[in-house]
Amino acid sequence: MDTGKKQSLFVASGIVAWIALLLALIAIFLAIAAFNRSGSDLDKILTQKTEEYKNEAEKIAIKTEARAELIALRGKIEGAQAGEGVVNQVANTRRNIQESYRNTSADLKQEASEIDRELELVERDVRTNTAQGLQKLENLIDRVGRDIRTDDKK
Repeated sequence: MDTGKKQSLFVASGIVAWIALLLALIAIFLAIAAFNRSGSDLDKILTQKTEEYKNEAEKIAIKTEARAELIALRGKIEGAQAGEGVVNQVANTRRNIQESYRNTSADLKQEASEIDRELELVERDVRTNTAQGLQKLENLIDRVGRDIRTDDKK
């Protein structure tokens, strides 16, 4: 081969090598950028999911505590005679449940007010010494129990 052809092939292969190097560097920078971006997204997603699970666990704990209060109240009503003592126990249970739900989300506060309304009806029935109070309390305990199981499956 003549030297001119050799030199042009050498220059051409050098240009191709530089282009290949440039493309490799661009690919490396793009890979680094994609890795960093996906890592920050993953961190945000993990933080968000952790917060969601924490909130769900708190909801379940609050509802479980309310259900335990209601079950304890049922035992007190079943074991006691009608009178002011039982009415006071219902009122104490209402206060305890309201306290449990105090620093919660709006939907849980709404649920607490529904529980309170139903307990108010139970209290009224206990005052008048009707058997409906205990049945209403049973229904409330069942409903809160279903809510706990439903929240647990989310």
